[in-house]
Amino acid sequence: MKTTTKRFAILILLFSIVSTAYSQSIEIPDPKFKKALIEAGVDEDGDGEISYDEAIDVEVLHVINSSITDLTGIEWFKNLTYLNCYSNKLTSIDLSENKKLEKLYASDNRLEYIKVSENKELTDLYIYSNNLTTLNLSENLKLTDLSVSRNQLTELNVSNANELTYLNASENKLIDLDVTNNSKLYDLYCGVNQLSALNVENSTDLINLTCSFNEITSLDVSNNLELVTLFCYVNKLTEQNVENNTKLVDLFSFANEIKEIYVWDTKYASKYFVKDYGVDYIVKSL
Repeated sequence: MKTTTKRFAILILLFSIVSTAYSQSIEIPDPKFKKALIEAGVDEDGDGEISYDEAIDVEVLHVINSSITDLTGIEWFKNLTYLNCYSNKLTSIDLSENKKLEKLYASDNRLEYIKVSENKELTDLYIYSNNLTTLNLSENLKLTDLSVSRNQLTELNVSNANELTYLNASENKLIDLDVTNNSKLYDLYCGVNQLSALNVENSTDLINLTCSFNEITSLDVSNNLELVTLFCYVNKLTEQNVENNTKLVDLFSFANEIKEIYVWDTKYASKYFVKDYGVDYIVKSL
C-alpha cells in the first residue's frame, strides 16, 4: 500500500513539474516578434508572455510586416503547419524544430540563410525577394510550389522535388536549371538569369513557360502540348517550332536571332503571336 501511494505521489510530482514547465514563458529576444505574436492572439491568457502551452496550440501563424529581425522562440511552436512571416527584416531562418510545417511564406525579407532540410512535410515555399545565394532542398520531397525569384542564387537543385507543379526562379544568377525530374510542372518561370540551355521535354503538363532575358540558343517545346503561354524573348534562339503547340495563346519571341517560326496556322499566329519584324510564320508540313 505504501509503495502504491509512493508511486502515485511521484506521478503527481512529475505531472506537476511537466505542467509547470509548459506554463513557463518562452524566451523571445526580439520584442517585435513577441509583439506580433501577442497581436496574432497567441497570448491566450493575456499576461503579455508566450508560454510553451500557448505555443504548442498554434498551427497557423501570421506575423507579417512587423520589422521582425529574429524568430528565436519559433522552435517551440511544435505543431505549426503554416507560417507567414512576409515582409520583415529577417536575415536567417532555422525551422529545424518545426517538423510539421507544410507552408512557409518568408518573402520580402533580407534572408541570407534558411534551413528547411528538416521540414519534410513542406509543400509550399515562397521566399522571393531576399538575398539568398544557396538553398538546400534535397530533403523536401513533397514540394509542390516553390518561389525563389529575386534572390542571388547561382544554382538551384530541384531534382528531388518530383511533385513540383509551380516553380519561379526568375531574377537570379542561374547558369543552369535542371527540371528533367519535374514532370508535373504546370508553371515554370526562369527569366532574367544566365541560362544557355533549358530542357523541358519531360514536363509534358507545362502550361506557362517564361524564360526571357537569358542566353538560350535552343528551346524544344514539341512535347509540351498543353502549353498556353510561351515568353522566350531576348535570348539567342536561331529557330523556333511551335507546330505541335496548338493550345498556345501567347507567344513572345522577339529579340532573338530567329528567321522563321514554324506554326500550325499562319493566320492564327499572325493574330496572336509577337515576333520581330521580318520573321516569317511557316507551316512546316507544307
